[in-house]
Amino acid sequence: MPLKSLTINGFKSFADKTTIEFTSGITGIVGPNGSGKSNITEAIRWVMGEQSAKSLRGAHMPDIIFAGSALRSALNRAEVTLTFDNSDQTLKTEQKAVEITRRLYRDGSSEFLFNHHHCRLRDITDLFVDSGLGKEAFAIISQGRVEQVFNSKPEDRRTIIEEAAGVFKYKQQKKQAENELATTNENLNRIADIVSELAGRVEPLRKQASLAKDYQQQKAKFDGLNQQILALELADLEEQQQVKLKRQAELTAISAKIDEQTNQVSEQLTQKRDQSEALNQEAEMTQAELMTQTRQQETLNGQISLSKERENYHQLNSQSIEKQLAEHQTALAAEQEKLAARKIALDQATEQENELLDQLNQLQASQGEDEEDLAKRINDLRADYIEQLQAQTTNRNEIVFAEDNLKKLAQQLERAQADLTAVQAKVQAKQKLVVQANAEMTAAKAAETSQQTVLTELDQQLHAVQEQVTTKQQAWYQKLEQFQQLKARYQSLKEVTEDHSGFYQGVRAVLSPKNKIDGLIGAVADLLHVPTQLQFAIEQVLGSQLQQVVCEDTASAEKAIDFLKQQRLGRATFLPLTTIRAYHVDSCVLQTAQQATGFVGVASALIKYDTKLKNVVEHLLGNILVVEHLPEATQLAKAIHYQTRIVTLDGDILTPGGAMTGGKTKQQRSSLLNRQQELSNLQSQLKQQQTLLNDLQAEIKTAKTQSATLSGQRVKQAAALAEMTQQNAGLTQTFNQEQQELTRLERQTKVAELTAARIESEQKEMQQQVTAKIDQKAGLATKISTIKADIDATQARLQNFTAQKEVLAGQINDLKTKLAVAQNSLTSQTTQYRDQQQVVRKLKLEQTKLEQSLVALNDDQQKTQIDVEAVQQQLTTLTSSLAKLQQQLESLKTQRQTVVAAIAELEPQTQRQYELQKQTAKEQEAVAVALNSLKSEMNSRLTTLSEDYQLSFEAAYQNLPEDHRTLDELHTDLHLVRLALRDIGHVNLDAIAEFDEVNERYQFLSKQQNDLITARQELLKTMADMDQEVAQRFSETFNAVNSAFTAIFPKMFGGGQAKLELTNPEQMLTTGIEINAQPPGKKLQNLSLLSGGERALTAITLLFAILKVKPAPFSILDEVEASLDDANVDRYANYLRNYEAHTQFIVITHRKGTMMQVDRLYGVTMQESGVSKIISVSLTDVDQDKFTVTD
Repeated sequence: MPLKSLTINGFKSFADKTTIEFTSGITGIVGPNGSGKSNITEAIRWVMGEQSAKSLRGAHMPDIIFAGSALRSALNRAEVTLTFDNSDQTLKTEQKAVEITRRLYRDGSSEFLFNHHHCRLRDITDLFVDSGLGKEAFAIISQGRVEQVFNSKPEDRRTIIEEAAGVFKYKQQKKQAENELATTNENLNRIADIVSELAGRVEPLRKQASLAKDYQQQKAKFDGLNQQILALELADLEEQQQVKLKRQAELTAISAKIDEQTNQVSEQLTQKRDQSEALNQEAEMTQAELMTQTRQQETLNGQISLSKERENYHQLNSQSIEKQLAEHQTALAAEQEKLAARKIALDQATEQENELLDQLNQLQASQGEDEEDLAKRINDLRADYIEQLQAQTTNRNEIVFAEDNLKKLAQQLERAQADLTAVQAKVQAKQKLVVQANAEMTAAKAAETSQQTVLTELDQQLHAVQEQVTTKQQAWYQKLEQFQQLKARYQSLKEVTEDHSGFYQGVRAVLSPKNKIDGLIGAVADLLHVPTQLQFAIEQVLGSQLQQVVCEDTASAEKAIDFLKQQRLGRATFLPLTTIRAYHVDSCVLQTAQQATGFVGVASALIKYDTKLKNVVEHLLGNILVVEHLPEATQLAKAIHYQTRIVTLDGDILTPGGAMTGGKTKQQRSSLLNRQQELSNLQSQLKQQQTLLNDLQAEIKTAKTQSATLSGQRVKQAAALAEMTQQNAGLTQTFNQEQQELTRLERQTKVAELTAARIESEQKEMQQQVTAKIDQKAGLATKISTIKADIDATQARLQNFTAQKEVLAGQINDLKTKLAVAQNSLTSQTTQYRDQQQVVRKLKLEQTKLEQSLVALNDDQQKTQIDVEAVQQQLTTLTSSLAKLQQQLESLKTQRQTVVAAIAELEPQTQRQYELQKQTAKEQEAVAVALNSLKSEMNSRLTTLSEDYQLSFEAAYQNLPEDHRTLDELHTDLHLVRLALRDIGHVNLDAIAEFDEVNERYQFLSKQQNDLITARQELLKTMADMDQEVAQRFSETFNAVNSAFTAIFPKMFGGGQAKLELTNPEQMLTTGIEINAQPPGKKLQNLSLLSGGERALTAITLLFAILKVKPAPFSILDEVEASLDDANVDRYANYLRNYEAHTQFIVITHRKGTMMQVDRLYGVTMQESGVSKIISVSLTDVDQDKFTVTD
């Protein structure tokens, strides 16, 4: 079975899919440390089923997945595949090619595949059993395996020989057999206990079953008679019920008629109240509309007044602006005339300058000589002198112009301040009037709001009271209906209780009030006070004993029995207080019960009763234990050996002797125990309902009185509110007019303030300009004086020039002087012309602003102007509408008074109808009580038929014989059968089925017990045979391996001796193995005393010995010769050749001697950090000077 290939993908450092092909012979794997060589060995072990992450050099199994590198991200899956050639059928499968794959995902999930089909880990391990490649096989020696083998206990080393001996499958079979044996022994013990228990139950159950059959015969006869009695009684009760139903139908018709009349009256009353509410709402809406239109009238009057004020305001402003505009136009015309004159003077000065420049140019052309530096300096100084003179003239003109403007601005400011003072005085006076009008209007509105709030509150109170009356009346009717139903239930239950309905005939007869037998205290059910949670349990455990009668003494009991005999009214059981004997639970039993889980207590201690009834209660319940649930009751019954009767809260009963009674019916029968408690509860509820009805009646009366009072208050409040609204309308109109006038005056004040502020700003700006010009004037005078002095000094230095030059220069200088004067004049004229242009532009700009203000004022007047005629027409319409609303309000008041009177007439009629309803309901209640009593009796009998016999009344009536006997005769026969049943006593009806079941189970389990005993004997024999086979195989293999080990050791070491020894030869199944070796020149000693190289070579020798005895398909040696010297390496490598014909070797090595012996060499490199790569070299062709390198 050669290994053909290994495919690794994502396992540890093999990030890429890598396939290694194996051939026969020796395959070597080499590479530097850390390149991933040992990962190949671990990959093979992992795919063959290795489960220990630690043995794979990891903390957890997902650690074997490629974790990533500097250039690669981590993978999420590791996969390894081994491919075998199984032509020799070494592996236990018929397939010739075997491929095993194992995958592991990052989340820990894994899977195995056998030839591409999913399989289990166990399938993989079973595949390699006895093939020499098992988990403990010595054929795969990884790093550390040598130390692990030789450092382990002798008993652990035996697995090496066991794997070679092929006994692993026998050990697995034995382990499985031991598990089956343990299971068999456990089953035998359980069956023995059950059979022992069943054997003690079979005979007692046989007797109980016979007695139960007799009881069933008598019970069938009893049931037949009881069914006839119940059918006849139901027929009689049905006739009585029909009579009552007829009367109930008549009363229902009468009640319906009264209800109809009551509803009509109530509907009329409701309609009138709704009509009254509607009139109130309409009156409120009319009043609100009246107030709204009054405010609209005030608003329109205010608009007319405001329009007039705005018109006056616009007229005054328009006149003011037009006046200013005329003044500006006059000033502009004058300034434009000045501008024209300045233009003429400017043109003349320009013409003169041009003539002088021409003359100067002619003289300078005839001079023929260049001026020297002094002359040039004089000219420059004179030019500066003339420029400063021009600046001085311009400065003087600007100062004069600015002072004129200051005078004009002062006059304008004086007029603006006077206007502002006058307007401010008017505003202060008007503000006082507005404040006074506002105070009056605010006070009036506050009073009106307060009045409106009071009216709204009255409406809300009136509406709430009316709704309260309606709600309480409805609640009263509902409570009345509940009261009648409770009363009917109470009367019915009271009659049932007094008549002892549901009790036996004899019990009802002796306890009937009309018979009055002295000394009788009452039925047991009437005398016990049982908590609710215990009622069902007590009722089930006592059963018919609840109907037993408690009496003072035996004399009263005898008297009652004589009465029943004389009147032939049935039978009853009596409990005389003087003779009744109490029962108690045994103290040991009680102590055991108190320690049991779910124990509630002794029944007699859990209920309440009169102290004089103590003996009776303890007689009935003193020896009964109460437990919560059935499983706990079963455990307690076993613990006390079924000595005492036990009942659970669910009514399940366990009797002495082991019988169990329990179950549940579909319909719940009425309880005899809770009648008195229910009667008391109903009586308490009736008192509460009566109190509630009385309280509601008083509340309804109070609410009606309150409603009438609130209605009167509302009428007065509405009238006062209307008067106050009219007063507020006049005050609001006055306030609006004063407010509009104040707004107009405030606008005038704002305009005047803005005008004064503008003039002050211009005045301030002009004053700053004058100051600056004056400062400039002083500076110019200083500068002119300085320049003139420089000119005089420079001229003094030019006096030595020739006369001609002096004459010519004089002429030139004269022309230049004239030219300078002309240029100065031209500059002055230019400056004055520009100043005049600035004045004209400023006047034009102010004129444009005034014109725009006039246009804006006219536009504003058009926007704010209203159609006075249209507003007047609206006022006329509103006045007419207000008059109509006032008339409509008066009409609504009259209608409401009429409706209130109608309501006062309807309310007494409604009250009379309610009284008729009460009387009819009372009679209906009496009929309902009678019907409930009849229904209760019928339901009691129907329940008995349904629960006890699963019959309907119709079926029971049809089953009556045609010649059936009378009720009295049937009661007599039923009594006789009851006596017979009583003589039989208590029986366990389940004993018949229980006996059949227990007997059948006893027979079956006895047979099963015999079968299990036979199976156990067979298992023991099989285990003994397997132990013998294992011991024989182990002994034979050990001896063969020991012989081979002894023979090979001297060859591997070049001398010496070694052997394997058993630690306990007498116990071949458990003995350990010691390895003793004596290298050449040393004494025979244990492996622990050898050097590392000697131990490694000894382990290799042991491997060769095992391979000689049982060759393995392949063997993996991971650096096992690392600690050997070169000589031993050569010896080890050469010796591998002795086994290559039967065993395929995969050698991971660093040693040259080993590499030289391999047939194919794989190199593991890590060209990329953290990622292993495979390079293969075929050495079989080296002799032919060629080889193949495969990446």
